Amino acid sequence: MHFHIEHDKLFEVVKKQHVLDEVGLQKQAQPMLTMQVFLRKEVNVMPNIKSAIKRVNVNEKRRLRNASQKSALRTAVKAFENAAEGSNVDSAKTALVFATKKIDKAATKGLIHKNTANRKKSRLAKRLNLLAAKA
Repeated sequence: MHFHIEHDKLFEVVKKQHVLDEVGLQKQAQPMLTMQVFLRKEVNVMPNIKSAIKRVNVNEKRRLRNASQKSALRTAVKAFENAAEGSNVDSAKTALVFATKKIDKAATKGLIHKNTANRKKSRLAKRLNLLAAKA
């Protein structure tokens, strides 16, 4: 490790020990405190190997893409639920078709499990059928 990283860790530990000394909790919190500081610092260190750096970048891109698709999926399901609450069968049917497309796409991309996708679609269709029966 680089000297400045070691120095930063040591400075944080000393600074926190000083605060704990004032409160009088230094003996109780010492083992836990040093472990917390060292673990937190090492997680934020960027890798040095080129392939590992690429992995970090690719993982971040995929995480953002997955989060976006999952958010769109939840929005589509909520749009169907809002249409179903409004008792408008036609708008609920179109919202169900759109939500089903989003759910299927998420399942094929591996964003959600295929059984989870089927369960969600089944519950939405069941709700539409109840709405259509009432109308």
